[in-house]
Amino acid sequence: MSMKKIVMVVTLMVFSQMVGAQDVCFSQNHSCQMYLNPSLAGNCEGSRLALNYRNQWPSMGGLQTMNLCFDQNLEAAKSGVGVQVIAYWPSKIQNYYDIKLYYAYNLQVADEFFVRAGIGGGLNINQFLGSKATLPDNWSDNHQSVGDSTIVKPDFSVGFSFCMEDVFYVGVSADHVTLQADNPVRYVVSTGANFNLDSDDFVVSPSAVFIRQNGYSLLNIGAVVRYQSFEVGAGYNANLTNEMMKNIHSLTLIGGITMMGVDLRYSYDIVFGGVGVKTHGAHEISVVYCFGGYDNGYRNRKRW
Repeated sequence: MSMKKIVMVVTLMVFSQMVGAQDVCFSQNHSCQMYLNPSLAGNCEGSRLALNYRNQWPSMGGLQTMNLCFDQNLEAAKSGVGVQVIAYWPSKIQNYYDIKLYYAYNLQVADEFFVRAGIGGGLNINQFLGSKATLPDNWSDNHQSVGDSTIVKPDFSVGFSFCMEDVFYVGVSADHVTLQADNPVRYVVSTGANFNLDSDDFVVSPSAVFIRQNGYSLLNIGAVVRYQSFEVGAGYNANLTNEMMKNIHSLTLIGGITMMGVDLRYSYDIVFGGVGVKTHGAHEISVVYCFGGYDNGYRNRKRW
């Protein structure tokens, strides 16, 4: 077997182990809030549709992920609902899907202070397309393929958050609470704020996210600055515990614009440390549309 084939096989094995041990982490957390915490479902003006696409480590074949979600604020019922579909493909023979429905209840405890509780439930689908993986001659003389398999299991998440209306929030959540044998529970602590410096034209939004899953710990801190329809931001991602990647960190650069109610953002992760520089980082694109609410100002869109 050539060295190139060996590298491809080893890369595939590494991807398989990582996907089974840790969920994909998005750099644009404010575009996929329900993914971090189900209690943020419906935390918007009216309704919101969001799409995230991430291509991580493109020089190593790429780990592609797509997240499509929709949520609706039910103000009269003090609730919010949402639906989310996540798909990621670590290789040509592996497909992972996570489909969930979300419900969040919003309890007002004081003037402009709220406690939110949310739950998500759905299906986790794991596909292995062994029919597309014909082994090389020196591995199998008869070129037999491994065969296909699909595993479908129920998947649930829970979350709580404390919010100051339009200004600040802090929350905790747990995902995959029924899939511990296959997808270890993912614990998330996240916080964010909106500081209005000049009416709704100039807003600074810092955020921090800590993720713990199966021995992996990731810390993301950053901020987005928005002036009228334009925004720029930066974030720092630190891997805190994983021995294989403990020296790999990244700097995220974000730019975006709002046109006719559509938020368009692009970010790039600059990876440094260890072998991470060979991966060429990660590209991420997000598109967010708030129905009927794009002229209500930055803070009302709850970009945490």
